[in-house]
Amino acid sequence: MRGLALRGSWWTFLGFGAGQVVAFGSNLVLAYLLNPTAFGLMALVRVVTQGLKMFSDIGIGPSIIRDEMGESPEFLNTAWTIQVIRGVGLFLGACVLAWPAAAVYEQPMLLRLLPACGFVAVIAGFNSTSLFTLGRRLDLGRATLRELATQVVSAAVMIGLAFYWKSVWTLVIGWYVAGLTTLLISHRLVPGYRVGFGWDPESARRLVSFGKWIFVSTLIAFVAGQMDRLLLGRLLSLSELGVYSVALTALMVPVAVCQRLAHTVLFPVLASHVRDDPRRLGRSVWRAREIVLPVSLAALLAVIAGAPVLFGYLYDDRYEAAGWIAQLLAIPTWFTLLQSSADRAVLAAGSSRSLATSGLVKLLVTGGCAAAGYIAWGLPGFIGGMGAGAVAGYLSLQAALRQHDVHVIRQDAGYTGLALLLGVATAMAPRVGQVRLADTPRLETLLITACAVLLPVGAWSAWKVRGALRGKRVSGLSGASSAPGVA
Repeated sequence: MRGLALRGSWWTFLGFGAGQVVAFGSNLVLAYLLNPTAFGLMALVRVVTQGLKMFSDIGIGPSIIRDEMGESPEFLNTAWTIQVIRGVGLFLGACVLAWPAAAVYEQPMLLRLLPACGFVAVIAGFNSTSLFTLGRRLDLGRATLRELATQVVSAAVMIGLAFYWKSVWTLVIGWYVAGLTTLLISHRLVPGYRVGFGWDPESARRLVSFGKWIFVSTLIAFVAGQMDRLLLGRLLSLSELGVYSVALTALMVPVAVCQRLAHTVLFPVLASHVRDDPRRLGRSVWRAREIVLPVSLAALLAVIAGAPVLFGYLYDDRYEAAGWIAQLLAIPTWFTLLQSSADRAVLAAGSSRSLATSGLVKLLVTGGCAAAGYIAWGLPGFIGGMGAGAVAGYLSLQAALRQHDVHVIRQDAGYTGLALLLGVATAMAPRVGQVRLADTPRLETLLITACAVLLPVGAWSAWKVRGALRGKRVSGLSGASSAPGVA
């Protein structure tokens, strides 16, 4: 298992790094070729389509990964049948919501965009379940190459079209290309792997039994995670929402690092340990997070250091405000990272209800605090309210973890202190000595600060991950503490 986790982690790092290069390059080119309103429209489309996906999510992938029947043909065929039905339902839901969304956000284009983008869900419904089976086996090489191929093909098509067609429809076509590429490759990933329509009552019962709380938790997680765009879609102009959405893409880097490791490596490992010996869960979580948290911290600091350079000098003047927005968003993002790296533990233990509870707490606190913050201080206050909601959801999850004898508060306290210290220093260092904090730091100063922070933090992160993957003693940040029960 350690060898599989090691290979899976390196494939994850490799795939993520290459994927981010493709995503950043295509996003930068498209930002020059398209108007910010195109990104604003697609942000609204994503809110609705992601909401539909999460509203109908019953955890087919996690069920295949953790269930004892996850390799049986009856179970896989039943899961695939449910997945196809769900895809058709998502398309119909997008058609139904097109008119209300267009009316609420006063954007007639949504009447056409939502049904068009919603049909991609029908295509995705026919994806082979081999995508989940490879995750169960921690065979991530082929899955990573599939994802990279999808990104490269869709990015190339969008950029090529954008040179001649300055329209939001170039982004829609990119969705279709990505969906069709994934569909074709998924049925060729595993030689001899076949899946078709079928229905086994016992498999369906197990899927629904585990997935009913996944359904609730993902629905709540969607509303909590999309609360900013749901509210800001009414509070900001479409152009301002587009700038905010572009800033948010920078924060998706550390979130994607953490969630990719948690979902593709950490969760299958923890699920395997629970099947073999549930008593190993606590120390397995601590050890596995020694891989996830250092990488997530380094990625978050890279965003804080790089956002002013990225949006102040590489993008045009329309996107300059995205720099400080991305830095402020790092606050709620950090607590989201802590939660994302720990919630796989309760899911591996079969307690999907705990995810729904922590998500509900985050939703309620985020809604109230973000609205109050915007009234008092505008967008910075709104982001501060999002941070309060992220902290509340994290604390609620910790209570659920303690019920399964998983104790990571000490681990999180150390990383949070380090993140706070380095984050504030990284954001403020380029402005030291300036007459006004509102002045834009010089490019040379920003680059020197970024290198001074990122090089040592990157080296430290690699050292921590290397030690954790080799199974060495898991020590705290100061070297004085260790994981409970780890010799």
